[in-house]
Amino acid sequence: MSKDAEAALKRGDYFHAYDLASSELKSHPDDLRLNHLALLALARSCANRQARACLEDLKARGLLDQPMEPRLAADLAAIDAKLIKNVALEAEGEERRALATRSAEGYEAALAGADDYYPAINAATMWLVAGNLSRSAVMARRALVVLDALGGEDAADYWALATRAEALLLLGQGEAAAAALATAMEAAATDPAAAAATRRQLRLICDISGMPWSELDRGGAPIVLHYRGHGIGGAATAPDPSCEADVATAIGRFLDSRHVAAGFGSLADDAEILVAEALLARDIDLHLIFPCDVASFRQAFVAERWWPRFDACAAAARQTVVSRGADLDDPLFRHAAMVGMGMALMRADFLATTAEHLAVWDRSPEEDAAATVRDVDEWSRTGNPVTIIPSGRGRAGVAAKAGAIAPRRELKALLFCDIKGFSTVAEPQMPAFIEHVLGGLAKEIAVFDHAIAYRETAGDGIYVVFDDVVAAADCGVALTRRMERLGSVPGLPPLALRVSAHVGVVLPAIDPVTGFRKFFGTEVIRAARIEPITPPGECYVTEELASHLQLAAPDRFNCDYVGVLDSAKGFGAFRMYSLRRRMI
Repeated sequence: MSKDAEAALKRGDYFHAYDLASSELKSHPDDLRLNHLALLALARSCANRQARACLEDLKARGLLDQPMEPRLAADLAAIDAKLIKNVALEAEGEERRALATRSAEGYEAALAGADDYYPAINAATMWLVAGNLSRSAVMARRALVVLDALGGEDAADYWALATRAEALLLLGQGEAAAAALATAMEAAATDPAAAAATRRQLRLICDISGMPWSELDRGGAPIVLHYRGHGIGGAATAPDPSCEADVATAIGRFLDSRHVAAGFGSLADDAEILVAEALLARDIDLHLIFPCDVASFRQAFVAERWWPRFDACAAAARQTVVSRGADLDDPLFRHAAMVGMGMALMRADFLATTAEHLAVWDRSPEEDAAATVRDVDEWSRTGNPVTIIPSGRGRAGVAAKAGAIAPRRELKALLFCDIKGFSTVAEPQMPAFIEHVLGGLAKEIAVFDHAIAYRETAGDGIYVVFDDVVAAADCGVALTRRMERLGSVPGLPPLALRVSAHVGVVLPAIDPVTGFRKFFGTEVIRAARIEPITPPGECYVTEELASHLQLAAPDRFNCDYVGVLDSAKGFGAFRMYSLRRRMI
């Protein structure tokens, strides 16, 4: 099994874990442990649709019927119950209780293959959610019986320790549960994702039972960090070693005062390089977000004396490049910053913890500090903490280099739609298609007139440009639901809608042919190339748009990961997500 995929799963980097496992499965498609790892990554990120498809594929190929180690058999049998559990916890009222019952029954069924504490304790918790307290207590005691029979390393395993805490909590033994949880968390030091799963499960029990979470969790959770730098004193032309040392010391004190699980940011200047170095020195998972290709970025924005340290940080971290365009302007930097903040918040959500923002900044009011001010304000609106470390004497030299680029482009959300089956609509049927199908979709789009910068159609194709990512997401979901409601229109062949959405920096200009103000650039092409690979009935979005939504509207949407997909016409492979509104 891929050690890299396992490591990514432990970090809570579920999307990367799935990517790594999927890549290895191409060579070993029948490896059940590898398949379970991929399923678990999807299930933990609540990507239920994709996980369900993978699980059904395993069943169809008969892989789940073959002999296997009992623990693996129990884990695979419990995946179905886990997926139902995800849906149950998003539901309310009687629907929630019914789904929780199905999940609990599924976990109990998994016990048929092996008397394992994992399905037993999950059944116990889901019976609690379903409102069946007596059955919950029975399954909690059963989990404890299995745990008491363990010995040696098995008894000291993290999941065994965490399960004991959960069982004791379900049985109303709060003090004993708190002590067991503290012991478990000491064993989970290298597995923040496991600790997150436990915290999420125990918080659920606390919410139902009325026990304050603070009475149970006395150790605190790790944080996810997003950082931003604005240069340290004398950065470009007059190096000041004492200033650099002071800032590095302050960064180190900040990191040592917190347990940081992961860091997200860039390497735009010396201050950001200092933060990245400090994170890497502490063996903290680092993800770098660049507005353009790394070589061009370094050439344009990093003082040459910092290049070796820039290269070392870039080589040691994971990277995301948000645009392959050549123009490095303020909208692109804003876009990259928002993607980075959204990704940090997404990781924090997976780890059931909080995210913090660190700005190395002298609070200068100069124009070149505007981007730092904007990022701090953007982050503050999320309600998450901000810490500012003084940077010294400002950003001499480097800022002038960046500020010389005049902003010409705009950040827009781009939505493309296509109707599968349109080619089968006969000429006599066209009036009905225009009235009922295009007319129905037009009514949904009209709701968002206030946020639309441009729209057009071409036969069955619809293209809409939005000023706001939330409006684009709302519209995408509304269009798919409208098409579902239309169903089979009398007199028309079966039709289905594909919707794709992306956000990027585009160039506004007057189209010489039409005379209309339109939008041009690589990101428009990318958005268009995603729509043909979207399954009918779905709204697929890029990682950039998913990150923006996590920042702007974290409680309104779920972006369920579907993997790295090849776009149409060989335009490139991108991480894609299936968009849906949250049930609660």
